Amino acid sequence: LPVSRSEYFVGPLDLYEQFPEPTHAGVGSVRTLDMPAGLDTLDIESVNSESMALNVASASGMLEHFLGCEPLQATVAGRMSSLIGWSAVTNSVGWPAIILFLVIFFWTPPHYWPLSMSFSDDYARAGVPMLPVVEQMTTVARQIVAYSWVMVLTSLALVPVADMGWVYLGAALVSGALFVAEAHRLLATARRGETKQSVLKPMRLFHFSITYVTLLFLGVAIDPLLHLPLPGLS
Repeated sequence: LPVSRSEYFVGPLDLYEQFPEPTHAGVGSVRTLDMPAGLDTLDIESVNSESMALNVASASGMLEHFLGCEPLQATVAGRMSSLIGWSAVTNSVGWPAIILFLVIFFWTPPHYWPLSMSFSDDYARAGVPMLPVVEQMTTVARQIVAYSWVMVLTSLALVPVADMGWVYLGAALVSGALFVAEAHRLLATARRGETKQSVLKPMRLFHFSITYVTLLFLGVAIDPLLHLPLPGLS
């Protein structure tokens, strides 16, 4: 049945109907693999299952609603796919996988907080203590800028660690510069005291954050195929 936006955010929460089925399906699909490759593989599957369950809970809003968790606290489990995938293929955890994990870890707050800014009134009515509800928009925007810079700098660390070439470097620099510029625009607008969504436009950064991570990981995938080495790194 169609519901209004406020009903979607503020309506009653039925944990049994909302959370267990997708969580059990996701965890079960991983555990049934049960590859006979020894204890290390089973450990990887176990970590993947638990991280998937926590990610479903956090993405569904359960952690934010009942524990007051912000995306940074709830993001570790949901961003472990790079570590798990790397471990499954190489039977080890390498620095490139750690850097990719950190990129998504630092990407999550400036990706999620603009969305929270846009729907801060709904969160407030529902009693969910998201950062834009308990802090001024200027404070939220300042945090977004800080995490954006750390995210971009972390993405550049992959160049020397994984011997990335011009393709990845170009993707990381161009998309990262646009991301940081949009984050600074949001901060400048918030500092002028603007609170109207039509002026603040936090969803611009939210939408571009998805484009950013798409372009960055396309660079990760394409660079080894069209490798144009950087001077001094090959």
